[in-house]
Amino acid sequence: MEKILRKEELTGHDVFELQRGYLEDLHGLEDSIYLTEEGLDHTGLNKMFEECLDNFNYYGFNRVSKAEWDTIKKRIDESKVGSNKVIFEQIDHWVNECFENHDHFKVLGL
Repeated sequence: MEKILRKEELTGHDVFELQRGYLEDLHGLEDSIYLTEEGLDHTGLNKMFEECLDNFNYYGFNRVSKAEWDTIKKRIDESKVGSNKVIFEQIDHWVNECFENHDHFKVLGL
């Protein structure tokens, strides 16, 4: 079963890290959340990041603003992509907490 991972649960490095927006060029943070490639696919986020973010870098740093996140959420709802809505709702909760203190979050690719 796919799920959101915390740093202490990681068994490898091939994961996407969703990171709060305050630090640059760092990875492996304690308050980040992590998803496998399959987890990203099952939520529909992989497809939406590629479609909604300019120059999405599958292997690098990507910034996501609140406006971009709102567009991604709307498109996921409209298109019904993604098979795991529970994981997406957990990610959305984390993202909304992030936006309480930051104007963006980052997606760090594989």
